[in-house]
Amino acid sequence: HTPFKQRRPSAMAPPVSNVLAPFGWCNGVGWCEVPLAVVSPSTAWAEMRAWDLWEQDSWPGVGNGISSGQGRFAPKDDMHAAGIDGRRGKARRGTRRRRRRRSPQKQRSQSVLEGDDDDEEQECSQAEWTIDSLAGRVVQASKTSAGAHLMGQLQSQQWKAIWTEVVESSAELSRHRHGRDVVIALLSSLAEAGSRDELEVLLEALAEDAPGLSRDEHGCRVMQHAVETAPGAVKAVLARKLAGCVCDLALNLHGNHVVQRCIEQMSQEDTAFFAVEMQQHALQLAQSQFGCRVLQRLLEHNDAESLGGLFGQLQPHLQKLCEDRFANYVVQHFLEHGTFAQKSVVFAVLLKDVRRLACHKRASNVIERALHNFPEMKHRLLEALIPESSIGVHPLKELYSSKYGQYVLRTALLYVDAQQKARMHKWLPQCFFAESLVDAQDARVHRVDSVGLEGVLESFQSEIQAGSKDS
Repeated sequence: HTPFKQRRPSAMAPPVSNVLAPFGWCNGVGWCEVPLAVVSPSTAWAEMRAWDLWEQDSWPGVGNGISSGQGRFAPKDDMHAAGIDGRRGKARRGTRRRRRRRSPQKQRSQSVLEGDDDDEEQECSQAEWTIDSLAGRVVQASKTSAGAHLMGQLQSQQWKAIWTEVVESSAELSRHRHGRDVVIALLSSLAEAGSRDELEVLLEALAEDAPGLSRDEHGCRVMQHAVETAPGAVKAVLARKLAGCVCDLALNLHGNHVVQRCIEQMSQEDTAFFAVEMQQHALQLAQSQFGCRVLQRLLEHNDAESLGGLFGQLQPHLQKLCEDRFANYVVQHFLEHGTFAQKSVVFAVLLKDVRRLACHKRASNVIERALHNFPEMKHRLLEALIPESSIGVHPLKELYSSKYGQYVLRTALLYVDAQQKARMHKWLPQCFFAESLVDAQDARVHRVDSVGLEGVLESFQSEIQAGSKDS
């Protein structure tokens, strides 16, 4: 190549600002004002490559079919589109990325896989649906947005003329994006009207395919509403239909919501077999994004003693579960809703390696929950976190230097006694106590309604004075 310094712009050459503009070195008028000596070799090579493309009639806006909008002078955006990457000091040829469009055949096959009956809906939506025209065409109308909206506004007396057709096709409609709204509207209407016999007939029709509907994107919503509106005896029937597939549903994206709703709405006797089935897969459920939610609902709505077998399966892996992304919430729920024996086992695991767990991203949340919900053993945990003496780096400094250990220290500051607080003042900077005081006041502001604004202000003023004396 000709030396860079000997090259001169021709009359039709592009301005240098289009070539070196990404570097911010040009004045927008002519050549770069920066001396040639400070331009890196890679940048100079990219500049020479740009001139080569111009001389070969390959510059953007000239010979490659890209319209620059400025005649033969291509802007810097077209330079990048042509493949000149000056930031890397590298010239490459390329083309604009074109949006990839699916062929009509692929679009149709994809719509069939997703269950979108667009053609059928378009044909049906062209007709103006009325109450009189629904007879004999309920299924067809339910699969359109206009028909589903019309049936969602029907009164209880108007449902009687078409509810039989809805019951016969309830499973099919529940799997449709518009048909599910029709089934949910019918369930609500029958429950409000007190039509117990018709409601039980519809619920029994849904119960025939309860596991399949629970796994479906739209069917799971119908099943959740069915559990809410079902009478006591029918709820037990719905629960028994899920026997044998509780764990599978708990791990499913849609099925876990149905299992949670059953635990919340049904009695403990009706869902007693849930815990028995989950016992064999307790560890997998606890570490699952969806299964951990089901275990939490079990602990919230069931007697902790009845879940002793479930806790026994998790006990050998408690330390691992405390550090897990999802299982740590299950351990926290055992500390909040478990028996004293179950809390003691979790507490013993935390004490074995409390300093490391307090600095862990997820296990630190478990330690904070133990401080809040286990007052019987709170003093032992604080002594482990705030020892009187230690060899090497003091644990308080180690916790303070940790991103997550600071949250544990702020929680511990709410429960420490006078001696432990004195140790914290000895090893921690005073700014830590000022920040903790502000956090405590922020949390107290949310309880203004229960304490009263005057009480909050008085408490805030007294703690400010106490803080100033300590400093």
